[in-house]
Amino acid sequence: MLLLAGLVAAGCAGSRPAGPGPAPSPGPSTPGQAQPLIRYERTGGIAGFHDRLVVLADGSYTVTSRHGPGGTGVLSPAELSELRRLLDSAGFASIPATNPPPYPDGFEHHIWYADREVRAGDGAVPPALGPVVAALATVVRDHGGS
Repeated sequence: MLLLAGLVAAGCAGSRPAGPGPAPSPGPSTPGQAQPLIRYERTGGIAGFHDRLVVLADGSYTVTSRHGPGGTGVLSPAELSELRRLLDSAGFASIPATNPPPYPDGFEHHIWYADREVRAGDGAVPPALGPVVAALATVVRDHGGS
């Protein structure tokens, strides 16, 4: 929850709108590109949302969205530290790779972190992953996503 408050309060300072363009690929980076710290994709819902967030190791991020303007910015050092803490405390390596959504019109959350990917649907997000999903969804919502 601290990350959520910090992202809302301070995250807007470094953001700027991004122009339309292709969404970042959720796969691995190509040579010469900075390696992402984390990639997050939220799809589904009744309106057919498709939001993507890529956060690089230096805290810079890009949000792309089917229904929003998208945006770029840089997380503050405190926000980046909190995100890393949440990721580390979630025990990402031990979370099942697929947690199917029990709700047909809910969101599916897809996260790539530390050479691993996890999918979890609304209502099936493992408790340890909940704070991570909430923090990433806040960045998307507050910085150009749906």
